[in-house]
Amino acid sequence: REPLFTADSFFGRFTRCFAVALAPAGACDAVLKDSWQLAAGDASASDEIAVLRRMRRRLDAARSACLYPRIACGGTVRVAAAGGREDASELVLGAAAAYARWTVPHGGGGGAGLRRVHRRMVTGPVGVPLQTLASEHEVVAVLADAMRAHAETLRVGGVLHRDVSLNNVMAVRLASGELRGMLVDYDHAVDPASARNTRRPGSVGTGPFMSIANLEGLDAARTAVDDWEALVSLLFCLAARSHTALDRMGARFAHVTAQGGAAKRELFASRRALDAAVAEHLDVAACPAIVRLIRALYAAIFEHPKCQGTARMPLRSGRMVDPVLRRTQYAADIQARCLAAIEAAAADVRSLGRLTDGLAAIDAGGGRPSGPAESPAPAPSASASPTPSPCRQPSTATTLSDPPALYALYNVPVAARKRKAKEETPQDSPSTKRRKMIHPQAHLATPATPGTPVNADAEAFAEPLFVTPREPPAAHVSSKLKRKLF
Repeated sequence: REPLFTADSFFGRFTRCFAVALAPAGACDAVLKDSWQLAAGDASASDEIAVLRRMRRRLDAARSACLYPRIACGGTVRVAAAGGREDASELVLGAAAAYARWTVPHGGGGGAGLRRVHRRMVTGPVGVPLQTLASEHEVVAVLADAMRAHAETLRVGGVLHRDVSLNNVMAVRLASGELRGMLVDYDHAVDPASARNTRRPGSVGTGPFMSIANLEGLDAARTAVDDWEALVSLLFCLAARSHTALDRMGARFAHVTAQGGAAKRELFASRRALDAAVAEHLDVAACPAIVRLIRALYAAIFEHPKCQGTARMPLRSGRMVDPVLRRTQYAADIQARCLAAIEAAAADVRSLGRLTDGLAAIDAGGGRPSGPAESPAPAPSASASPTPSPCRQPSTATTLSDPPALYALYNVPVAARKRKAKEETPQDSPSTKRRKMIHPQAHLATPATPGTPVNADAEAFAEPLFVTPREPPAAHVSSKLKRKLF
């Protein structure tokens, strides 16, 4: 079989993933991951296999329903020809192992006794990338479920992922047909209270998606806020208007240095800067739900009342206050705000999906809701056009895999709606307005048209349409208006 995933660089972990079967005649419902992971020179570092085993033990004890990679087996590869030694970088590279610092992430203490060891493990279930989903509705639903699991593994399992990126969020279709989201690749995962995360944690993660604190290597503990900030960068990639816009964003944010951190500080400095980036890089008309989610997450992270924006602020004492560092103090509150925002987005796409399904059922029944005696709608033909990408959607929609037909209503500006309503509403003359103020019911009388018989009794008891100066004004008319009228 072809590998599910292959590395695109000779440096780094060189990860490869294959679909495998746990039994000789079984289905390929598990993933074999082959990678070269970082480990300390004197003792084995906390690796992904140990993290997944600890996480599974704790989540199973809590009977958690979140979806995560369940490890079946795994360990370090040992070479029999070398006396059973670990398959490590110094065994393969020999004298060239001294240059292994090139493969160490920025801020990880490059070359300080670090090496790479060859590890393999088998996990399940098998997922598919976000790029293969049919619509942005499915993308938002999968991301919401994955980040729900992220919060659950942090709260119950005591594991912080620290590497939310495009290749590390998978969509899983269960046997029941339900679409779920799953975070994979726990190479950088760590206990948030451990010394590895609190004392000079360095920079960990995937370049374009790393948070500002990660890119700048700030001396502060990494929290769930860094992963939520990485999710905003992930949403930017999913909603890019073209490959050219995606390349421009990559060239701007791919620097795993302080330069990349400065670029993201500029991007998230204010709501105006965010809107400018959205207008420049994103396809708002094709991905309205993703753009709304970007703005909601920005408000939850960067508009917190205790740490707004990204600009450092000087104090009278001469010290500088960095809102990025202050977010570590309010990480729990910010995470709750982010969860509420993504839950609202998921509920929004679910309601729009039900509306679209209802419209499709009405269209299939010839304009009437299908009853119990009617035949079901015909299945789509095999020669139908291929499904669109998550960010490119057609102008009409009849199924959940397509955008809702009414999504344009959400993008009409308020000023345009008011202007349209004003144009469609007839305007009264000043004299008519004065008449309505004095006799509110007078304007409801229907004038007789030529040739129409007039009811004499109704005409006798009708209120007069005009008021003479001798008639006393209504009690609710102010004295100022009286002087104007009379």
